[in-house]
Amino acid sequence: MKQDEILFSRASVPFKAPEGIGIAEYDRKSGEEYRSIRKEFDPPADDSEKLLAPWKERLARRKDEIVIHAGPQTHGECLSLPDAQKKVRSILADRPDAAITVLLRRGVYPFRRTLAFGREDSGSRENPVLWIGEEKDAVLFQGSARLSGFHAVTEPGILKRIHPSARGRILTATLSESGIRHVPPLPKRGVGCGRFPTEPWLGCFSNGRRLPLARWPKKKEPLLRVGKVLSGSLDELSDEEKKKGPESRAVFEFRHPELERWREAEDLRVDGQWGYLWASDTRKVELIDREKGTITLAPGVSYGCLPNDPFYFFNLLEELSEPGEWYLDRNTGRLYCIPERPVKFAPDGTADYSLELSLLPTPFLSLRDVDHLLFRNLRMSNGASDAVSVRNCRDVLLADLEIAGAGGNAILIDGGEHCGIFQAHLHELGAGGVRLSGGDRKKLRRADHFAINIDVHDFSQVDRCYTPAASLAGCGNHLLHFHLYNSSHHGISVSGDLQTVAFCDGHDLVREFDDQAGIDCFFDPFMYGTRYLFNFWHDLGSGIDFCGQAGIRLDDMISNILIYGNVFLKCAGGGFGGVQIHAGKNNIVENNLFLECIRALSFSCWGKDRWDESFLKPFYSAILETALSPEKLRIAPRLSHVLTDKGRNFIVNNYIINCGEVAGFNQFERSYQYFGENLCVEGDIHQLGFADPDRKDFTLLPDSILRKELPFQPIPFRKIGIDPALTL
Repeated sequence: MKQDEILFSRASVPFKAPEGIGIAEYDRKSGEEYRSIRKEFDPPADDSEKLLAPWKERLARRKDEIVIHAGPQTHGECLSLPDAQKKVRSILADRPDAAITVLLRRGVYPFRRTLAFGREDSGSRENPVLWIGEEKDAVLFQGSARLSGFHAVTEPGILKRIHPSARGRILTATLSESGIRHVPPLPKRGVGCGRFPTEPWLGCFSNGRRLPLARWPKKKEPLLRVGKVLSGSLDELSDEEKKKGPESRAVFEFRHPELERWREAEDLRVDGQWGYLWASDTRKVELIDREKGTITLAPGVSYGCLPNDPFYFFNLLEELSEPGEWYLDRNTGRLYCIPERPVKFAPDGTADYSLELSLLPTPFLSLRDVDHLLFRNLRMSNGASDAVSVRNCRDVLLADLEIAGAGGNAILIDGGEHCGIFQAHLHELGAGGVRLSGGDRKKLRRADHFAINIDVHDFSQVDRCYTPAASLAGCGNHLLHFHLYNSSHHGISVSGDLQTVAFCDGHDLVREFDDQAGIDCFFDPFMYGTRYLFNFWHDLGSGIDFCGQAGIRLDDMISNILIYGNVFLKCAGGGFGGVQIHAGKNNIVENNLFLECIRALSFSCWGKDRWDESFLKPFYSAILETALSPEKLRIAPRLSHVLTDKGRNFIVNNYIINCGEVAGFNQFERSYQYFGENLCVEGDIHQLGFADPDRKDFTLLPDSILRKELPFQPIPFRKIGIDPALTL
């Protein structure tokens, strides 16, 4: 197709103005307000070098360094980790400004308890204490134990229970014979169960991959559906009870011949999207009444049940039938599994096969009230809880890390200021990746925590929802240069003020849920100054069309966000567009590319009554208490006008390329949105002047016709994702 066959048209959507004012006058007024609000945002930029600069300076000027050697085997001057820590403390007690490096020798460091750091471990601003592996990828903190001694199942009682297709393929081993005496109990996990540190979860790993607990139906098969709900129905609950969860036991009808095989099953669990398709949690099955055809679940802490809710059963020996699946009988201490590959047997009947069980029930590293500390060149594998916890610390840096197999989250930074993560590979996570929380919203005081160059994938493996690759809370924190992919739920969660998410490449997200997005934020009309800059959202969604999936979703009155320079490719599903705005106001969507989405934008706009009534609910009153103050209103006076111009947002200077429609409106009224100059483009994407659209390189070439039609600012596309040019 020639360039003269490409069609340009102004993106326009019919709106109605508020009562008492004409559309032309309201357009003019809204345009003036857009220009005023836009000035409040800093110029879009990459702050990575600025945030790393203080650490580069400190590391470059170190001298007279004291080196303490630590290793997995202690001899001579090589100390254990606890003894090295004691030596550091003794030096700092006399010389608080000493330049100390703990050099960790290569090898595997078995962890059975947390290495905790407190105020006495702090370095100085000029000379932070360094804990550094002597080589990259050579130091491993291991939170698991190896289980071996597997042999074929021969007990008649077990053979009677296992799936007919699995007979002859299941191996078993006794934990105590490998020295494993204690394992975490099977906890309730999912929405409503979150706490830090995360409840320990026993994981089973082979070749670094988390193996699935035996379940039915299998992951690639359709989920089961709740029948008639007899007790614990979502419809029976008040609004506040829906948030707390029903205390009564859920009872619902469900019949299937497969249940007949489970008469000896113990500690059977279910995982379901109870009540809504955006959240799930696990519950214990208290009773299967085969005569009545009902299932009774233990009391839950999430939403109630509704007919047709999707769910599956797990943790039962009877459904152990696929390679890689496993089951642990906690009463006998015997683990059963089907190896992923054929195994050889020794003359004594033992198999040439072993597994790793995650046992460390607490973080590898726990830092409290520590200042000026750096950890570098470390690997951490297979802890049962969160891997690293940093609370109320200043100037702590975690660099060049790999965290794999955590039962909970990888890294939690809560409180304090100027703590960061640089160059980390996080994967096979039971919960989320990194959480940065700090700063004062009422005073708009920044914490300036940061995470830069983070590769996060295969997360939310145990808690399937609301455990993103990264989350921000508080004020003035940064997520920069992420590559995030392979998750059932959303990728990044944001709350608070003056937050920045920039240069992130997210794909293959929201694969199992609805009403979610690559970036998600919800329930806060008082956000201020938060920016989503130069991110690439593509190839995401579950196919569920009850609500939808989006690249960026601003849920439930989220307001005052700048969405600038993002690229949205095939990331709109159901009723959502690439950007979905649910009732919020004063959000700016500017200078973005929307490519091959079913629609660029979508709006679900509350009416006046629903908006006003929401502020009477306790949940919104709590946000009002934590997010506003006279001091903040002096800086951002327009936050006091939250009840005016409800649902009005600013859509300016965007290209909408080969999308099904400009905007969709679902569920609620079609409220006014300010559309500045936006252009729809129809034609061959290869003729628009992108560098290489087939390889998802949407760098605009100098002669691109898209540079000519709008005052469009080029997006630094090749800087999106991991940036190898950034160094420490």
